Amino acid sequence: MGAKEAIKQALLDIFAECHILGDATFAVGNVVAGSVSGNYCDVQPLDGALIKKVRLNAFKEKTGILVTPADDSFVVVGMLSNTDAYIAMFSEIAKIEVTFSDGNTAISIEDEAVKYKDGKKLEVEIADGKVKVKKDSVSFKDEMDTLLDTLSTAVIATPAGTGAFAADTVTKIKKVKTNLNQILC
Repeated sequence: MGAKEAIKQALLDIFAECHILGDATFAVGNVVAGSVSGNYCDVQPLDGALIKKVRLNAFKEKTGILVTPADDSFVVVGMLSNTDAYIAMFSEIAKIEVTFSDGNTAISIEDEAVKYKDGKKLEVEIADGKVKVKKDSVSFKDEMDTLLDTLSTAVIATPAGTGAFAADTVTKIKKVKTNLNQILC
């Protein structure tokens, strides 16, 4: 039995004897590929009709934790009414977003990407093996490039007249810039 089948069977076993808990009904199904839109997705139950516009979070708040299940993954859908449903459990995660109570600070985590944004306009993103740091329109990478370019072409005043950094120093500055460009974007 593969991993997906094992998860499917475990979820079915959990809900087989307690399909109804209180007034809430639960269904096990798959997230329809490509159906995630905003805070909703469509779910195809294993034994029933398609459930459209299932909330990814039980609450409609703009803050808190929002977990986006992966396409085709198994989920447990909690039915609050005949027309209102939410994802209660999931077997695979595509993305997690955390928005703090101030509504301005948020963290987003998905495969090979992490993003942070705060209310003071600081943004940090790690993706594709690089880091981007920005505040308002000021980019850390751009500022480092400007600094290193300025240093490598600097004209230095000395008692004997103007001069410049030695060639090996300029080479080292350019090497630092090349290395930084491999990790900053």
